Amino acid sequence: MRNKVSNIIVLGMILFLYNITVDYFVDGDKTKEDTRTLYEIYDE
Repeated sequence: MRNKVSNIIVLGMILFLYNITVDYFVDGDKTKEDTRTLYEIYDE
């Protein structure tokens, strides 16, 4: 159980950092659209 929780936290941190770095290199509006679709997929 602990391993699963820690893996989810690590994945979340990686995604969070990735989104921040993408914001620096790519247009912010595009990244916002990408993250929206990503979260929509995860919600389903």
